[in-house]
Amino acid sequence: MSDSPETHPFISEKEKTYIQLTRSKALDGNKNQKTSRPPYLAIAKSVPVLAYLFVFSCFMWTMSVSVVYIPIYLSTVHGFNAEMTGILFSVIACTRLTGAFTWTFAGNLLTNSGLLSQQVTRKTCICVGE
Repeated sequence: MSDSPETHPFISEKEKTYIQLTRSKALDGNKNQKTSRPPYLAIAKSVPVLAYLFVFSCFMWTMSVSVVYIPIYLSTVHGFNAEMTGILFSVIACTRLTGAFTWTFAGNLLTNSGLLSQQVTRKTCICVGE
């Protein structure tokens, strides 16, 4: 690592020239533009952000209800003790972890094989995985 391309010990002259040329163009282009803040309000109102918030809220509600009411259900209806309920919740957590790895593998397979674009694959995995 170094502070600049000029002082980097392993960079080739071709790479150094490319970086210097593109860096100077980027710096010249920024002089004409005034600095502005990112459009946080527009981002917050965008459909993808609102959709994600909705899906995440549904997921969190489901998980909260599951964590609170499944142990009560298991103990009152099925007569399970706290130890058995803990084991069942551990099985659920392990299944969820396995599912995360499975969807990661499937998503990479779909993207790398060219069957789906990366964007479509991510949206599909998020919708099915959540």
